Amino acid sequence: MRQAVVSQLLGYAPRRYDERRQEYDLACATRQLDEAQSADRQAGESSLQAVTAISHSLNLPLARSTSQIADARNEVATELAAVRRRRQDLTTQIAAIEAGNAEEGGAPVGYDTALTAAYQELAGRLKQTTDDTTGLREVLAEHQRSARMVEAEIRRMERLRHCFLDHVRSQMKMVARVMVPRWM
Repeated sequence: MRQAVVSQLLGYAPRRYDERRQEYDLACATRQLDEAQSADRQAGESSLQAVTAISHSLNLPLARSTSQIADARNEVATELAAVRRRRQDLTTQIAAIEAGNAEEGGAPVGYDTALTAAYQELAGRLKQTTDDTTGLREVLAEHQRSARMVEAEIRRMERLRHCFLDHVRSQMKMVARVMVPRWM
């Protein structure tokens, strides 16, 4: 510490410490450069491993140059165009079948448009029958409910009739007692 203070007072310190400072800064920069290069290598290696793993899992050839990538892109574009043409053809055929022009649309071999019409008619009749059955079930349920209510009313009336008859009998007995002389 004493040497640093004396060097500072005599004016030698800036030159001596500037040289050492430059060496230190150079060593730090070199270390940071080495770390950045190492991280770049690791990132490149891990990216290559990821691309290789994805290519193998999708059964794709590993492309290592831009020309291989361009060839693969052209091949995919060609296959995509073929798929789009096939989809357009199928869409046209479906539209023709739905419109009833199966012959014009090129119906498949063995396809009978009369079966489609018969199926549609049967499906309509089935729906109508199902609706009728549902309606009849509702009517039956209402009739059964009404029948239960009528039976309950009949039982109530029977109970009332029995009560009334019992009441009339008891009243008649009372009247008979009043009218019958006691001497008898």
